[in-house]
Amino acid sequence: MNKNVLFTCYPTNILEKFTSTTIPGVILIYSCHRHKDTRLKKFALSKKEYNGWKVYKIIGDPNLDVDYIIDDDLITIKCEDSYIHLTKKVIYAFKILFHMYTIKEGILRCGDDLIWDEHKLEEFTKMKNKPDYLGRAIRMDRNIKKIHDNFMPDYFNGHPNDLLNPLNGLPYSLHEMQQLNEVPTPDYISGVLIYFSKHACDILIDHMEQINWNVFVRYEEYGFPYIIEDIGIGYILNINHIYPHDYKIYSDSEEELKNDKTSVAIHTNDNR
Repeated sequence: MNKNVLFTCYPTNILEKFTSTTIPGVILIYSCHRHKDTRLKKFALSKKEYNGWKVYKIIGDPNLDVDYIIDDDLITIKCEDSYIHLTKKVIYAFKILFHMYTIKEGILRCGDDLIWDEHKLEEFTKMKNKPDYLGRAIRMDRNIKKIHDNFMPDYFNGHPNDLLNPLNGLPYSLHEMQQLNEVPTPDYISGVLIYFSKHACDILIDHMEQINWNVFVRYEEYGFPYIIEDIGIGYILNINHIYPHDYKIYSDSEEELKNDKTSVAIHTNDNR
C-alpha cells in the first residue's frame, strides 16, 4: 500500500488529528444513503470504541469534491453508493482508515442491520492471533471456476430505481445490467461480518489500485470478479494465497446467538 498518497478531506485539520494515532483495529459498518436514517440509527452500537477498536460507519457519494468527509463517526467517501460498487466502497474505506490511523491488527467489516451482543463483540476484539480472513465460509476447495450467477441482475430487476439515483453512479441500463452474470467461484466468506487482518487489507487495497478501482473489469476465464463484494474480496485474497478461516461470527436468530459462543450479532435483514 502506498502510504505516500495523501487524501484531501474536510475539515482540513482531520489529517493532522489522526495520522499519529495508533489503534488495534476498526469496527467498520458499511451502509448507503437509503439506510442512513433507518438501519444506521436503529441498529447503532452504543459505544464508539470497544477495547480500543474505533467504530465508524461509511456511505458513498461520487460527487464529493474531496476524498472523504467525517461527521462524528460517519465517513462519507468519494465513491459510488450502489450495491454493485460495494467491493470498491469497502476497500476504499479500508484505505482511508489506514490513512487516518496506524492500525495494528485489522478491520471488522460489518453490515448495517445487526443486533449486537456488545459484550461478545468486545471479547472478539481481544482474541489473539486472529487469522487474516475470518468469518462464515461458503466454499472451500481452492479451484476457481467461472459460473453464471444472476444475483446482481436479479437485484437490479427488483431495484430499477437504483439506476436513476445520481449517488449510485451506474453507467449501465437495466438491460445492460443483465449481462453482468458471470462471476468466479473463489473460496470466500459470505455475509455481514468479516474480519480482515492488516496484511489482508494491504493486499485488497493494492489490488484495487492496480485495476484503478474499476469493479466492471472482466476476465475471460473468470467473468466479473468484483461485482459481488464477498466474491470479489475472496477472489483477490485467493489469488494472493489467503483463504477463509471458517468461524461463525454472526447468527441468524436470537436462539442461535445464545447458543453460539463465537457469534457477536444477529443478522436481521431489516428494512431491505
